[in-house]
Amino acid sequence: MADSTGKKYRVFLVLKTKASKVKGMVQENLTQRHGFGKTVVDFLRYHFAARPDQDKKVLLLWDVFSAHFTEEVVACAAELNVLLEKIPPRFRWACQPAEVAWIRPMKAHLRQMWIDSIRLQVLRHKNQAETYQLKHASNAATMDYR
Repeated sequence: MADSTGKKYRVFLVLKTKASKVKGMVQENLTQRHGFGKTVVDFLRYHFAARPDQDKKVLLLWDVFSAHFTEEVVACAAELNVLLEKIPPRFRWACQPAEVAWIRPMKAHLRQMWIDSIRLQVLRHKNQAETYQLKHASNAATMDYR
């Protein structure tokens, strides 16, 4: 992630995790964050809460994913002086060069890892009597790709 001056920032990864088993948190996530945890608000605070020139507005281009525009996220963005703008579906590549430069190659690499993993699982299972059950890669394995 970088700003319009070219200053680079650390990547903030948002990964899908197991759903909470705490009843109150489950309800809160469903009603306030479309099933997601507090990660989107954490993302905003991480990148924008301590920036210089907080009196100046910052434009953040996001896809139309529902969790990006909950009341809590919009309120947090307003508090941080961040303008949220929706990018139409399948147009993100034109607005976010990072999508073309390194997100697409990363996704292609992860997709190939996933295909290789499935093929390996099927090969290992071929001569076994029990029903095949697909196993997903762990977040740790996914983030450790090279």
